[in-house]
Amino acid sequence: SEGGGGGGGGGGGGKDGSSSRRRRRKYRRGRRKEKVWDEIAAPDDLMEVHGARIAAALHDALLAVRELCSFAMAQDGRWSSVNNQRKYRISQLYSSLLDTIRADLLRDPEHLRKVAAAATTPLARTVCSCLLRAFHNSNPGGQPRSAEAQRQLMFFCNSLRFTSLKQPSTLAQVRAWTAFVPYYAEDVLYRADELTKPLEDEKTLFSLIIATFPTDYENFKERVGVLGMDDEVILRDHWKETQLWASDRTQSLYRCIRGVCLYGSALRLLARLEGHGEHEVERLVRSKFEFLVSCQIFGKMRSADPSSMDKFKADAIEELILEYPDLRVCFVHVPADPKKEDFASCLIGVDPATGKCRVDYRVKLPGNPIIGEGKPENQNQAVVFARGAYLQTLDMNQDGYMGEAYKFRNLLDCFHGDIILVGFPEVIFSETHGAVAQFAAIAEFIFQTFQRFMTWPLMVRFHYGHPDVWDKGFTMTNGGVSKASKMIHVAEDFFGGVNAIARGGKVIFEEFIECGKGRDMGFTSVNGFEQKVSGSSGTICMSRDLFRLHRGMDTFRIFSLFFSGPGFFISMMQTAWCVYLYILAHATLAVADLEIYRVYRYFKMTETQTSLSLSKEEGGYYNSIYAVQLGLLTVLPLFLKMTVDRGLRDG
Repeated sequence: SEGGGGGGGGGGGGKDGSSSRRRRRKYRRGRRKEKVWDEIAAPDDLMEVHGARIAAALHDALLAVRELCSFAMAQDGRWSSVNNQRKYRISQLYSSLLDTIRADLLRDPEHLRKVAAAATTPLARTVCSCLLRAFHNSNPGGQPRSAEAQRQLMFFCNSLRFTSLKQPSTLAQVRAWTAFVPYYAEDVLYRADELTKPLEDEKTLFSLIIATFPTDYENFKERVGVLGMDDEVILRDHWKETQLWASDRTQSLYRCIRGVCLYGSALRLLARLEGHGEHEVERLVRSKFEFLVSCQIFGKMRSADPSSMDKFKADAIEELILEYPDLRVCFVHVPADPKKEDFASCLIGVDPATGKCRVDYRVKLPGNPIIGEGKPENQNQAVVFARGAYLQTLDMNQDGYMGEAYKFRNLLDCFHGDIILVGFPEVIFSETHGAVAQFAAIAEFIFQTFQRFMTWPLMVRFHYGHPDVWDKGFTMTNGGVSKASKMIHVAEDFFGGVNAIARGGKVIFEEFIECGKGRDMGFTSVNGFEQKVSGSSGTICMSRDLFRLHRGMDTFRIFSLFFSGPGFFISMMQTAWCVYLYILAHATLAVADLEIYRVYRYFKMTETQTSLSLSKEEGGYYNSIYAVQLGLLTVLPLFLKMTVDRGLRDG
């Protein structure tokens, strides 16, 4: 018993020692801040000129807040549990506000000098300028004019009440992850001639972007300070800002990089809120997050003609590498003579001496890695450069939002047990670009709703490309995130999920976080995408992976698996056939003039009759309720999802 007591005492001493060390570190950190603030000179007349005025202003503000709280607590005096909880929360809020402000300390000259010195830092100046601009807004309610901004804020506020959103781990305990995007030769940034060149209807691309986002353009002019100027003057005098704004409103690589790199910005803010020093923040964020873009032909682009489009894209990518510290770019090096030089996967870095891009790492390959489907092999050859414990697969036409970036560490906490893959929904930001784009957005919206049912209770959700997050340890030891055989693996991402399930892993789907996604906006491209999806369902049926998987499933999961793939398209085909057969049957009955159709034929109203009769003598109308039932069950989930997300009236 004495040994056990001694061990317990040693454990208690260890806890006391660690807590005392934490207190000492916190004290030293606070002393360092005070030393930094002591070095900043404050005005001599700070107390006489500003101290009393600030204290008086805060006192008046607190009195106004107290009046508002008293008014709120006096409303609806009837006792109920809801009113009692509301009044308790208001009183707690007011008490917390008093403890936070502490206006009496502003009468202390030394404390006021430290506050003024801290307010001279660049971060404090930025925060104060943002607050001042918000207070001078013409909109008194502070509601943004952009419909997309309203939607983002609404989803962020609603997601905070989701029961699956738990208390996240501290930033030091969060495991690292890598956001991963394959890129070939899509648009990076727009050139001036692309934005101003007349199109078929004598409109320019820049004018179409302005017509699509009029509110955003007004906000952009207000931010740049060019209100009242013509578009041509803005393009000439503020070209760089206009180029970035226009590229950020289309499905460009710049938009993807700007959005995904918000993960790093969110981590920097969270690190400061957790008390990490400025010298630790950058090192901590670099160890937790990186954004890897696999530019398959980047080496070819760099060596292209200086006046070509490929060279412009390569230069734009290098500018983005220098601008965003979390961005890393790799590519496949194709030798001019394979006998003298090897194929290699290369990683681009920045030379600290010259500030220019260079090749930091080169991994030898046995040959050309692109022998099957291009996208999955472009992904798999670049996974070697991903340093994170988790791997988020994205497309280059996706976007990220700052509010959702704060919740990504909550998503990483979902990995426990046998969970290999975590998916979450996308929102289509190209919905406002026309009727065809809206059709593609609705199709994606239905599939997002379907994924929730596929996860539970159907239990047959796999991997659908993006924006799912993988356990990278499982991925690199079990065949990668996708398969790349030609013809068979047209839906290459699906087989990655099948591989995970077949090897004992689990797939879940969370809805407290989302990311943006662009879709095709032309009829031909949308039709081609639908053909690819339906054709890939046929190739899935022929694969050995599905045969091996279904042998370990029960009957209900097999039926669910069938309907989530080829069965869905077969059902849609049968529904379309039923519409034609329904019309053909009515036409046949009308032409044949059968007895059963004479009894239920459509009755024509006359001037003297005011109601329909169903008697055999006078005729009647045919019961067409079956026409309404065609396809209703497949559309019902869409109605429910629209109602939940957008309300009963808008949905």
